[in-house]
Amino acid sequence: MKDLINKYKKICCFALISLTVHSLSAQTIVSFDTIAHCMTEQLRVYPKEKLHVHIDRSCYLPGDTLWFKAYMVNASSHIPIRLSRYVYVELVNPENETIDRVKIRPDEMNQFHGYIPIPENLAGGNYSLLAYTRYMLFEE
Repeated sequence: MKDLINKYKKICCFALISLTVHSLSAQTIVSFDTIAHCMTEQLRVYPKEKLHVHIDRSCYLPGDTLWFKAYMVNASSHIPIRLSRYVYVELVNPENETIDRVKIRPDEMNQFHGYIPIPENLAGGNYSLLAYTRYMLFEE
């Protein structure tokens, strides 16, 4: 009788495993072309901006003027784009406090030119220049 019960348990386990393995193999294989198409469509519907900023010097003293030029490009293709109407540029101190912020519109060549006057009473240190658009703020 015990042998019959053990045999019955083995048959039930084998049947259960066979049915489980069969259902796991029902996944569909996605081709590379399908993935590439989906990624291209995602980037077309939701393009990402990227800003490149050039400054006139690497070191500044209090009272100097920081001149800059920014280019807006597509983040994946690096082709110039014009999604946002304004670029915001900030001078930030080492404590992450904004010293000055400017709002710039593009020129006819889709470049953003501007300057930030550095205050005379500004303490020395490593300051950061942040450039962004409103669209970039909502990406994260």
